[in-house]
This record gives sequence, structure tokens and C-alpha cells, in this order.
Amino acid sequence: MAESALAKKMKPKADARATARAGEGAIFLLVGIFHLLRLVEHWPIVVGTTTVPYALSYVGFPGSTAYCVWAIWLLSRDGQPR
Repeated sequence: MAESALAKKMKPKADARATARAGEGAIFLLVGIFHLLRLVEHWPIVVGTTTVPYALSYVGFPGSTAYCVWAIWLLSRDGQPR
């Protein structure tokens, strides 16, 4: 069955969306890994004269990991009928 003109027109947008989701998932995965490493290795973060509390990483790790999983889930859903 030949693709319709609309389907051909939409394909580049779908490819760009999939690329963006893969990039977002990778970035959130890296952020989550750094939060986890900060908690395990007890790395301090100092900005100027302010020390960033570890509570930020306790919230940041599950949050960024959840966004990563969500991006992967959305990426795996692309192409499936809704």
C-alpha cells in the first residue's frame, strides 16, 4: 500500500521528535547518574560561598530518572496506533 501524501509529509516531524526524545532521555540519564554519584561519593557542590545541600540530589536522582524512563517510554510508543 502506498503512503499517502500526508503520511510522507509527517514522517520528518516524527523522526525529529524521536531524535529529540532520545536526546532528552540521554541528558536526564546523565543528570541522574551524576546525582547518584554525588550521593555515593559525597561530592560537595559549592557555588560561590553557598554549598548545595545533598537533599537536592535525593530529590534530583529519582526525578531525573523518572523523566529518562518517561522519554524512553514515549520513544518506544512512537509508531504504535493510539
